[in-house]
Amino acid sequence: MRYTYEPQTEDSYKPEYGVRIRRFTELLAKTGPANTKLGSAVSYIQPGESVQEHQHPVTELLFLINGKARVRVEDTVQEMSEGDVIVIEGDQVHQVSNAGDEPIRFFSFWWSEPEK
Repeated sequence: MRYTYEPQTEDSYKPEYGVRIRRFTELLAKTGPANTKLGSAVSYIQPGESVQEHQHPVTELLFLINGKARVRVEDTVQEMSEGDVIVIEGDQVHQVSNAGDEPIRFFSFWWSEPEK
């Protein structure tokens, strides 16, 4: 089954965590592994904007599609460039900021251990 990602469709992004996010919950509910809480989204961040500091119980993987980002996980700050990936363990406080002068987009994927 093929799905298309259309980054040009601004109205497909909704405000969440202080930035604009497009979730793929419906897609993953159909295709994700059984008994696993799995989700994904693409986030769009303008220059000078940041995702609100937050935490959640699931592990999250961030893939930077374009631009430069600054990611803070607990007390550690890391710079990301296009194509970089970072994994954030569950319950870690984190925040993503646009570190450049152009809008950035990143995919986020999150999951929990399968229920037994």
